[in-house]
Amino acid sequence: MVCAAMPSSSRRQFLSAGLMLPVAGAATSMGLLSSREAGAEPYLSPAGSAPKLDYRTLGKTGLKVTTVGFGCMITSDPSVIARAADLGVNYFDTARTYQQGNNERMVGAALGAKRKQLVLATKSHSLDKASLLKDLDTSLSELKTDYVDIWFLHGKSKPDEVHDDMIEAQQIALQQGKIRFRGISTHSGQQTLAPWIVEKGVFDVVLIAPKAIYVEEAQVVDSAGNTKTLKQPRVDPNRCGDAARASTPVRCRSIQPFT
Repeated sequence: MVCAAMPSSSRRQFLSAGLMLPVAGAATSMGLLSSREAGAEPYLSPAGSAPKLDYRTLGKTGLKVTTVGFGCMITSDPSVIARAADLGVNYFDTARTYQQGNNERMVGAALGAKRKQLVLATKSHSLDKASLLKDLDTSLSELKTDYVDIWFLHGKSKPDEVHDDMIEAQQIALQQGKIRFRGISTHSGQQTLAPWIVEKGVFDVVLIAPKAIYVEEAQVVDSAGNTKTLKQPRVDPNRCGDAARASTPVRCRSIQPFT
């Protein structure tokens, strides 16, 4: 949202600096597999050196995605998305309902000819097979692609919200070549849903809200005697699972592989 209020040149500078910092920091601290996607266009700094990007295998897909991904939900400027791809970010995430359906159209236009060098994910909130498959066809049209790499059943919080015909829709889409992998996303209820997902064994990727980040509140009294509540975001490594043992917030990822 800050980017949307900036002039285009400032947005590009902001994104360049904003992405370069976590990429450089993650690269030195995380020790993950490092490579470049074949055919990706590297961003060259003024000094002529390309940034080092780290990759992680995503779920059961075998796909190598950059540890810095791009969730496009609130992005309103396609040049920001295009700039991220130029910098080497290769995972982009959108959904059918984002921005009243306009987000997918913008993402498709922004990625353009780079699309097949990238991992592209979208989602649907629909609750039955027919509606899901209709959403997928609309998504493909808006994204200007004949397939997406990952298609998520979106925003589930309980096992009984995932019906057999929804799973069947993903299987049909997979057989038709419209998706490469099946995903499910959740914003809450992970303690119940995650074990069920593992037992079900039909999903390749699980997208969850990171519970590792929480807000700590403290009551303070100012010089005038007024009591105020201060809120400070904190990271609890114990909530991040195995990935957090390096005690760095960068490792508390929202994309969790189940193998």
